[in-house]
Amino acid sequence: MDENVETIVHHIHGVIGSFMERREKEPTSRKISHEKVREQFKRLLSDAARPFLLGHTERFITEVELFLVSNLNMEAYNKLRIKRFRESTSHLTREQDLLPHDRSLEDHYLYFISDDTGCTGEI
Repeated sequence: MDENVETIVHHIHGVIGSFMERREKEPTSRKISHEKVREQFKRLLSDAARPFLLGHTERFITEVELFLVSNLNMEAYNKLRIKRFRESTSHLTREQDLLPHDRSLEDHYLYFISDDTGCTGEI
């Protein structure tokens, strides 16, 4: 089982690495908007992860984006993530139900790192 997980992680990491390398090599004159790059990244990551994660793919992509924009290392990110999860499980609803689905990644990130959310669903 662990070998399967490691293979999947290696595959997804390789997809992300290849995407980043292609972006770095792209001529400055061909640069596209950040929003288009983000959509390309999400589509590529979704295609790579969906066969393994099925219905959890969108949540995984959100987590990857939150991690990448956090500028935290994996240990610090996990500590913050566990803190947020514990706060949310002490209430009646789970964290992902509190986050409005029509909000931007930046709003989700601000909620994620904020110390004064109170778990009311307000960002």
